[in-house]
Amino acid sequence: TSAIQGLVFTPTAHQAPPGQTTSTSFIIHDVDSAKMQISDNNTSVIVTALATQPTITASTTPLSVNDDAVVHPFEHVVINDLNAGQLQMVSVALDDPSHGVLGNLGSGSYNADTGIYRITGPASVVTTALQGLVFTPTAHQVAVGSSVTTQFTISDMDNFHVSATTVTTSVVTTAVATPPSITGASTPQYLTDDSSIVPFSGIVINDLNLAPTTQIETVTINMSDPNNGSLSNLGGGSYDSMTGVYTISGPLGTVNTAVSGLIFTPTAHQVAPDSTLTTTFTLQDTDLAHASSNNVSIDVVTTAIAALSEISGCVPAQALTDSSTLTPFTSVVITDPNFVKIETVTIALSSPSNGVLSNLGTGTYDNNLGVYTITGSPTDVTAAIEALVFSPTSHQVPVGSTISTSFTISDVNSVDITIVADNSTSVIVTAVN
Repeated sequence: TSAIQGLVFTPTAHQAPPGQTTSTSFIIHDVDSAKMQISDNNTSVIVTALATQPTITASTTPLSVNDDAVVHPFEHVVINDLNAGQLQMVSVALDDPSHGVLGNLGSGSYNADTGIYRITGPASVVTTALQGLVFTPTAHQVAVGSSVTTQFTISDMDNFHVSATTVTTSVVTTAVATPPSITGASTPQYLTDDSSIVPFSGIVINDLNLAPTTQIETVTINMSDPNNGSLSNLGGGSYDSMTGVYTISGPLGTVNTAVSGLIFTPTAHQVAPDSTLTTTFTLQDTDLAHASSNNVSIDVVTTAIAALSEISGCVPAQALTDSSTLTPFTSVVITDPNFVKIETVTIALSSPSNGVLSNLGTGTYDNNLGVYTITGSPTDVTAAIEALVFSPTSHQVPVGSTISTSFTISDVNSVDITIVADNSTSVIVTAVN
């Protein structure tokens, strides 16, 4: 009897949901030495299940991630509840919703405005969902190389309204540099060599990287051949005409305004009229984080336009006597801006009877028509014309009288454009004995 009275019964915990009972009866059976038996089943206990706290097991060591990557911040989290038949109502709250978002939600839901994730289910289900959550940090919140810490508070309450002790874990996000971008390039673009163009008007430079103060962009534009033209309207930038490189540094707004306003003026007459020449501009941007954009190229195709030759240096009313000679074209210069420079120059006397031209160089002179003709480069024809000698006809008029002869100089260049100088070159001959 003493031994039986000292027995202790320890019920199995959490056999029933909290508040519910489990009944256990005991059958006492006794056999004496005379083999007489007796049993009694009137002893019983009724066990009422008490609620215990669910538990949240998680690492509190901060995780590290770059802001161009993702992380599983709860991959080692375990929700446990010894209370029988309980559903867990778990929430995960970000301390600042602007720091990033949670994804791969399982059967839960996430409110991006409040930064709260919620899920309800058995402990095993919510544990699996939490371990699968992905945190995507907001990129470029801070300057490159700086970091921002996001804290996550995990809470759990079962459907008996027993709450676990909250657990806080954290993620440290480090900002990394991403390349700036250059968009809006239009290529190819076309113009003629007697005009100009704004080739970067559609260009937009963007940079998501933050700097400790103001992000500064350094934009360079390289011209494939500096001889092809020049950039102007520099907007605070600099242009090296020897290398064909334009450079500007400043905040995004400044460099975008400057680049979009640049004017390209092609070099005229680099190629034959109606031929084309392509100039390639290569743009690149580098910021304070030493992040560089991809190179962007724009082709500008220039068509050469035929231009007029020029005749200059004509001198009127040059005086001589009919017993002398004169070189009336010593100041005349023939110039041709076109790439191919072949001139056919004619000089026509107002009256062939007034005299003749000699010292013809490679040219020819028609005495009947009074016309001198020469073909060659501008330099060659200029030299020949300057050396021409005019010999007036003697005794055309009485002694002391004068007679005037004008010369009409015409030039047809290699692109069949004719320029005619007026007859401003002239001589006045005085008759002498």
